[in-house]
Amino acid sequence: MGAQNLRFDMSDLMPSALGATRGDGVWRAMQDYLADPTQIDRILAELETEATAAYEGGDS
Repeated sequence: MGAQNLRFDMSDLMPSALGATRGDGVWRAMQDYLADPTQIDRILAELETEATAAYEGGDS
């Protein structure tokens, strides 16, 4: 097929709980934000909690 470039995105570097599962983690946070941008503080707080648990738990 002759691909000349290999590209990664942010989800390639984060635990699967945050980036690899549609409907969870960053995906869910973006959807929640688009549905109601006024809730950004709550959304980011939840995402931070999930990220802390994922990185401490070694889920990668």
